[in-house]
Amino acid sequence: PQAQETTASSSGAARWLMPPEASTSEDVVWQVGWSEPCRTLEEHIDRYRNSPVMHPNMPDEYKPVIFQGGSRMAFPPPTRPIRPPRIRHMKVTG
Repeated sequence: PQAQETTASSSGAARWLMPPEASTSEDVVWQVGWSEPCRTLEEHIDRYRNSPVMHPNMPDEYKPVIFQGGSRMAFPPPTRPIRPPRIRHMKVTG
């Protein structure tokens, strides 16, 4: 219920403080939506705990995080060995 109220009251917000380097000439509108295909914390943990994104070689900023009471919590450990991620290289078109 609280998440639904927050979603309803937050979608379409367009006025908030942004640092000068982040501002653009176009209006920035915040859109809030349900997470798909997972919705619960347990579903997200199950999806990512054995994912290549959790491999030690992946930068921390790409990994999902869990917060409790505003503090970052340790992500539950994997249940099997994690494969290294496959890095896709973008093709340069000219």
